[in-house]
Amino acid sequence: MSNHPFSLSVIAAAVLYVCHSTNAVAETVTESIDNLNNQLDLQQSSISQFHYRQSNIALGLTGATVLPTAPHQDVTITNAGATDGVAIFQDGVFFSPAPYSGQNLVLQPNLLHQNKVSFSSMTSVTESSEAAFGKLDYQSVQISPKKYATDVNFEGSDNNAINGGAVLSGTSKQNGMLLAVDYQSASDVVGYRVAREADSTQKDILFKIAADSLPGARNKQTTEFSYQYSSQEADRGTLGLTSVDFSVNPAQLYSAASADNTEGERQRYVLAHKLLMSSTSTMATDFYYQTYSQQSQAMQFVDGEQINSALLSRIAMFEATPNADGMNLESLIQNNDFAGFGVQTKGVSMYGQHQVTYSARYHTDKAEMRLGQREWSWNNDLSLTPTTDDEYALTYTDDASAFSSAVDTKLNYGQWSINLGLGYEHVSVSRELGDVNTSLNAADFSDDGWLPSIEV
Repeated sequence: MSNHPFSLSVIAAAVLYVCHSTNAVAETVTESIDNLNNQLDLQQSSISQFHYRQSNIALGLTGATVLPTAPHQDVTITNAGATDGVAIFQDGVFFSPAPYSGQNLVLQPNLLHQNKVSFSSMTSVTESSEAAFGKLDYQSVQISPKKYATDVNFEGSDNNAINGGAVLSGTSKQNGMLLAVDYQSASDVVGYRVAREADSTQKDILFKIAADSLPGARNKQTTEFSYQYSSQEADRGTLGLTSVDFSVNPAQLYSAASADNTEGERQRYVLAHKLLMSSTSTMATDFYYQTYSQQSQAMQFVDGEQINSALLSRIAMFEATPNADGMNLESLIQNNDFAGFGVQTKGVSMYGQHQVTYSARYHTDKAEMRLGQREWSWNNDLSLTPTTDDEYALTYTDDASAFSSAVDTKLNYGQWSINLGLGYEHVSVSRELGDVNTSLNAADFSDDGWLPSIEV
């Protein structure tokens, strides 16, 4: 049984006391620092000229700690040494389809389809335990209030990269629509001794349609439906280089990794409704459903042993001086499917200079995991020959459901702001193993708790 734990972080109390001088109302010191330093407007001229599509550089500008990764792969972010408990949202909705059952899943959106990205090192109880160690929040491109608006981008580079996209949007009376498409391709020269190129492609589609209330309506409201599609293919896995070879050229790959590849396809549907109940109260409700399928192959074993530094040195030695005996390699095969559905609501009311936020979310997701291996013969001409077909040794399904609710208050007295919050969350995750000869074929992980918070 693979190690796929579930954890629910319960914060008993966190107190931040800072003396400060600010005229901001309904903004604590932590919020003011995050708003000043950790928000990146991707449309401002100094940023938009770089046409960011990949997120490694841009996310670093928000203050998030970005872990290194291979080119054309989604990055992992950390905060305070934690990766779990750092939530990723887009337009206030989980970006990952399975944040509870698929905690190992790493996904980031195409930045060319985003307006802003911000990172919050501390969050309120309304974000639930998934954001206990921080929150990365994307705001996707918005429908233009103009009748017609067009933005077209086309780029190329010396590594045969071709990037092109367009954003078309417009508003007529109370109705608006947006269509954004983007295509990326690259071919990197990665051969260490044998000439080879690693190809990668990505396709993105974002569609939105929105309707506002009629003029003169008693309560103004907006309803927006959005559909998002993304697919990625890359001739890369997880096999790296020795420290010596990495220092010479970190972009190269051993020919043992020539069979490595990853593929992913994602779809996301969101129905969002915003209601202005009064001049001091608003309510936002979201319904969302999303799926993600993932297939990958990565060379990870030599003679049945997982590759470590010693075995990596053997691979480097064989790459430099191959012999007639060859080497026996095994690749890890994954074929995984994720799906998630949820409904959430958040209301904000102002009472004079004081603010009260209340929220509730019901979320359910599923991860169907299939893990296997394939054996290869690494020949003296540095070619790879498969000796077995794909064999799935382990299959399991994780089902998760979570309910959370919270109330957060901001009491403002001149230059002082006091935050008091209380949240409750219940999470249940169950696992069923496939055809495995073991006495344990199912397990349940569940937890609940109260999350009080105070900030001055």
